[in-house]
Amino acid sequence: MPGLINPKNGFNYTYKKLNPDKQSLVEWLEKELDLPVYIINDTQATILGEHQFGLAKGMENVLSVNMDWGGESVLGLF
Repeated sequence: MPGLINPKNGFNYTYKKLNPDKQSLVEWLEKELDLPVYIINDTQATILGEHQFGLAKGMENVLSVNMDWGGESVLGLF
């Protein structure tokens, strides 16, 4: 999910409309889907996906740069 995400409480602080009725998106989705839900930032999800399944699989240190409107970067140390 893009934006400033707090993975501990499930709130998106950039896109506040994604938090229905002052409830975290995680709580809402878990209630609707009856499944556990975890939300992290899209750039963090990219590096985790690359480390588990992509070109970074098995590597110890990985740098991922997401060239988007925020110009985010993540350094993954595994």
